[in-house]
Amino acid sequence: IIPNVSNTSAAADSAGKHNKHLMKHEEDVLSSIYHNTTVSVAAEDVNTHNTKSTPKTLNAVIHIGPYKTATTAIQTYSDKLDQNLAQDGYEMPWKHLQLQLKLGKDATQKKNIDRKIPSWWCKQVFFALCFFQSVPTHRMKKESAEGCKRELLNAGAEISQKNHNSLLVSAEQFSNVEIEGVEKLHEYLSNRWDNVTIVAAYRRYYEWIVSFYNERQKDVIFNDAISANKTDRLLPSLYHELRFNSVFNEEIRHKYTLSAVSRYQMYFDNVVVMNYHDKSKSILERFYCDVLPGAIETCRKLKSIKMSKSINTSHSRVYEELAYAAHRRGMINIKEKLNAKSAEESRRQHNVKKKSNAKLVEESISQHQEKTLNLTSYDFPRKCLPDDILNEIWSTSLEAEKKFGGDEVDESTMKDEFDKYSKTSFCELDLDAILHSPLWVKFFQDQNQKLQAEV
Repeated sequence: IIPNVSNTSAAADSAGKHNKHLMKHEEDVLSSIYHNTTVSVAAEDVNTHNTKSTPKTLNAVIHIGPYKTATTAIQTYSDKLDQNLAQDGYEMPWKHLQLQLKLGKDATQKKNIDRKIPSWWCKQVFFALCFFQSVPTHRMKKESAEGCKRELLNAGAEISQKNHNSLLVSAEQFSNVEIEGVEKLHEYLSNRWDNVTIVAAYRRYYEWIVSFYNERQKDVIFNDAISANKTDRLLPSLYHELRFNSVFNEEIRHKYTLSAVSRYQMYFDNVVVMNYHDKSKSILERFYCDVLPGAIETCRKLKSIKMSKSINTSHSRVYEELAYAAHRRGMINIKEKLNAKSAEESRRQHNVKKKSNAKLVEESISQHQEKTLNLTSYDFPRKCLPDDILNEIWSTSLEAEKKFGGDEVDESTMKDEFDKYSKTSFCELDLDAILHSPLWVKFFQDQNQKLQAEV
């Protein structure tokens, strides 16, 4: 175990209903893991932790996410802090490849070669994909060994064997790796580095599930959906995903911290879990100062940086959903009427970028709700999750909190926060109620007339 990381006993609570869908080859092993292993929790004292690591010790640190737990922030700052990480003896495979390319010499002319760096080199996902199955499951979509870039694996080997350095890789796709892939990762790492640390982050399930759901919906492009006009709703509701989408249910079960950590505990002794909700320090400081062995210079540099705003945040799509529903029901025609040539000429004449009708309607709805009516996006009529689904989410949330949330679980405060989610973030727009309201019927009639007048 790395210095200054405390161990806490794993909770022996039985898995909730979500775990009923465990694949057979995982079920028995995961059960024993839940009852017989411990989880390391990132500790507080950076000075004690960092000074105990010796330069001769080669560490491999694999940050597995999961998704929506500040993984993008850690990856972004690992890029910014690469020189400090190098001072602390850490290299990342993609940075190693870039360095080798920049130092490449022409054998005859003895001068630097100007080569274009492939775009995939900065994507750590292609390292993680080397430990996926050759044929993707329906849950993994495009995540399979077909996307593996072996150059990154070879770069990792060179980091250890030629440079005698430690390894750092951060990719949330690791949380989606099957048990067999975890075993392959163990074989790859244990043969090259003295100490291996698997790092995960814990975010409360009821909060994480909303963030994960919102992330999945980013692929739905508003303008494209308007043009296609094929679905009743712009986005499938959270209720629909939880009740009817078996792939979504398998995803959240497999990728969430509870299941992901359990799989890695099967092959790795040191699995460290950072508490996303511990506000005594940022998760970035916890990662670079508490978890990463011997990262003294990196920690010092991080503390001197003014932190930027949250990275890869989600935004509400309430107004897009309402605009799409009104268009779908014929209350307003959002489709563009100008042909491409005349639209381009108009933009050139006015030297401005013309907003799409879809964007204009979305902004008009927002203005009407928030400025004219002095309300918020949460004040629309909504339909919320039924009790059986709420009970499942709460059960998993409580199980995870007892396992990863620290020694003292404030169940009462946590339940109050959960109840707020059950009335807001878990709820979908009641489109029938909104679009039958005389207020919104009149609004969309007026907006439609404005659009037609502009054509």
